[in-house]
Amino acid sequence: MIVRAAERGVSIQQLASALNVSPDSIRERFRLLNGICDEAVALLADKPATYGMFRILKQMKPFRQIDVAQAMVNLGNYSIKLATAMLQNTQPDQLTDAAATKAQSSTPSDALRRLERELAAMQADTRLLEEGYGPSSLQLEIIKTHVGTTLLENAAVVRWLAKSQPEYLQQLQRIADIKELPTQ
Repeated sequence: MIVRAAERGVSIQQLASALNVSPDSIRERFRLLNGICDEAVALLADKPATYGMFRILKQMKPFRQIDVAQAMVNLGNYSIKLATAMLQNTQPDQLTDAAATKAQSSTPSDALRRLERELAAMQADTRLLEEGYGPSSLQLEIIKTHVGTTLLENAAVVRWLAKSQPEYLQQLQRIADIKELPTQ
């Protein structure tokens, strides 16, 4: 929309005042895709890509931009963190000249340390989830069995729930009908 208006001769000042944004942000939007190859743009056209992600992609050569854009689409992840990780794992010959000199000046040990910290944090989170799953699953099975055999087989309880709390009765029946836990 903004590009079409500019192509029709509308000035940046007019666009900025009509959209209630600064002229610099309009200029930035015009330059957003400068340095990004057409194939990568086509891959990310209808995706929730951010400005920061495009700034990172601009540091890569076109073939690597396509590779990274395809990986983001396949993963469904368009975050700056993923783009930065992909940039850090890019060979210097696949980076633009400015990014390659910057990559050579930074030490790979910094990136490795950061990746090790992130991996350790992720492993700790996974361990916590694994430790909590077994007891939670057992607890749910006990509750489900109690609800199904004790409460819902008692006619007086079912009548009272149906009369005074029908939404509770419905939820208790759903709990009792659970056959297996979802694995998601």
